[in-house]
Amino acid sequence: YETALEQIRFNNPSADPDPTDRTITVTVTDDTAVDSNVGTTTIAIVTDDDAPVLDLDLNDSSTATGADFDTTFTEGAGEIAVTDSDTTITDPDSTDLSGATITLTNAQTGDVLSVSGPLPGSIVVDGASTATNIILTGTGTLAEYETALEQIRFNNPSADPDPTDRTITVTVTDDTAVDSNVGTTTIAIVTDDDAPVLDLDLDDSSTATGADFDTTFTEGGGEIAVTDSDTTITDPDSTDMSGATITLTNAQTGDVLSVSGALPGSIVVDGASTATNIILTGTGTLAEYETALEQIRFDNPSADPDPTDRTITVTDTDETAVDSHVATTTIAIDPDDEAPVLDLDLDDSSTATGADFDTTFTEGGGEIAVTDSDTTITDPDSTDMSGATITLTNAQTGDVLSVSGALPGSIVVDGASTATNIILTGTGTLAEYETALEQIRFDNPSADPDPTDRTITVTVTDDTAVDSNVGTTTIAIVTDDDAPVLDLD
Repeated sequence: YETALEQIRFNNPSADPDPTDRTITVTVTDDTAVDSNVGTTTIAIVTDDDAPVLDLDLNDSSTATGADFDTTFTEGAGEIAVTDSDTTITDPDSTDLSGATITLTNAQTGDVLSVSGPLPGSIVVDGASTATNIILTGTGTLAEYETALEQIRFNNPSADPDPTDRTITVTVTDDTAVDSNVGTTTIAIVTDDDAPVLDLDLDDSSTATGADFDTTFTEGGGEIAVTDSDTTITDPDSTDMSGATITLTNAQTGDVLSVSGALPGSIVVDGASTATNIILTGTGTLAEYETALEQIRFDNPSADPDPTDRTITVTDTDETAVDSHVATTTIAIDPDDEAPVLDLDLDDSSTATGADFDTTFTEGGGEIAVTDSDTTITDPDSTDMSGATITLTNAQTGDVLSVSGALPGSIVVDGASTATNIILTGTGTLAEYETALEQIRFDNPSADPDPTDRTITVTVTDDTAVDSNVGTTTIAIVTDDDAPVLDLD
């Protein structure tokens, strides 16, 4: 029986046994049914201050096991919670906690921890906290600290966050300063392949805003750049570009895009390019593609370009085939009001060259035309004329200019005309004014005209009041050696 009594055991397997001393009485009885005295065992209870138990994802919905939590941060999508919505804290011998520590153990550039919204109860963020280590203090219930942990957020607002998985450790402390187990959150980082950012006029000196550029093409002024000299390309996750496309979206007759000079580095013009769509290819740095875009030119060498504003779109493509946004160049066209071109003898049959005409007036031969029968007027930007002036610059006695026959269309002789200066007015087509000029006549009906060559200047004026070149008619005077006249009575 001594051995048997020594085999009797006491235990309390609970996590929080009552600390009251236990009393155990022991008696033995002999084989004649006589009891012994009572022996008493007193057991003092020594309790252990149990640690809180933390689980960041109670139902393991994130696929993390134990007390841990797995989640994903996507670049550009905003902050995320670092614990699941079923975070739990238990403590067998405490109903309150006094603090928590949330630590980003491998912070990368741009990483930040924060608290979303006001914390519950008396819980506050300790002043010793940093962007990667949040310390919560203040007495709070288990439920309040569960809520507080669910308010912790991770973010990286940069355009190119480091793709390394982040590790965040979380512990809580009970009201007797006993720390919990460590719960670990692992954050996978999903990066976005960022698009290049293109600006055709960084300082907006052209008055265009955003990424765009405004410029002006002046007729006859030669080719112009389609981007400003401060064109910039940035890309948070690429240092090289692989291509660019420059498209004239509303090309008019005569428009052409080209490249001025040798392109930098390995950049070339793709064979699929056209006069209105230049495709650049080849790996090049951001700076090289900036230079290449600044070499693109617009021109229209025609004498009468369409005045419609031109629109050129520009995109570039990074080395991972991500296109930039579209930047737009708007080109205002400043047309030159072209002068009419007058030729008094188109085929130079009179032997006069250029726009001029040579002819001969013979005394007594009657009036002559002051222009050839192939007089021509051309004007690249006008189909009508508004006037013409025919001036005998060195008129001699008896000289006279006149019009032979009825003038065509609405053309009339202006009232200010004289015998040596005919002014034609009225809107008329080029052909009508050609006819009108061919109707101008020179005469000197006197018996003894001065033999000096006569000079007649001719100009026409278009419907925008621009004068032509001066055509000059030179008239040689052939005099007749008149016989004496005898009268005997």
